Amino acid sequence: MADGALLRAAQTGSAAACRLALANGAALEARDADGDTALALASYEGHLEVLSLLLAAGADLEASNRAGKTPLAQAAYSGHAAAARALLSAGAAVEGAPGSDRTPLLLACQYGRVEALKALLEAGADVRRRTNEGRSAWELAEKKEATRDAVHALLGPPPRGSARWLYGCLLLCTLAAALFASAR
Repeated sequence: MADGALLRAAQTGSAAACRLALANGAALEARDADGDTALALASYEGHLEVLSLLLAAGADLEASNRAGKTPLAQAAYSGHAAAARALLSAGAAVEGAPGSDRTPLLLACQYGRVEALKALLEAGADVRRRTNEGRSAWELAEKKEATRDAVHALLGPPPRGSARWLYGCLLLCTLAAALFASAR
């Protein structure tokens, strides 16, 4: 019962209710049906006071849920840059859970979370990582038209050999061929 109270309090952002639940014996690493801990829920919702309280109590920074998302990945996925920075400052692994193909950076790119992406890049996240399907951060950013240009500006040019780079080369070759043909 105290475990459920802790999880609800973390999700709703009630630091007072979190303190009470912990005082009443709630397990700091209790999990909901999706495998999320209180820290992951607070990170996803961006509740900084609760996040700080849970970190001070010793919550596991690297506890991943059933989908392989750590609290940092949850903050990146939902776009809470301040929560991501707090987790990184506390020592969270910038690349997320070992073996997970959805790193915090890839999630931030895929969902257009520009401010969270900035925090991850500042912490040294690897922009060359790919999903298990081989998709790059640049390719994931293509889906979110409203923020695509901002994400690409932060990431810099795609690496040579990426689909976007090859498409650009093909386009330039096609234009050059058309210009050459019209000059004859």
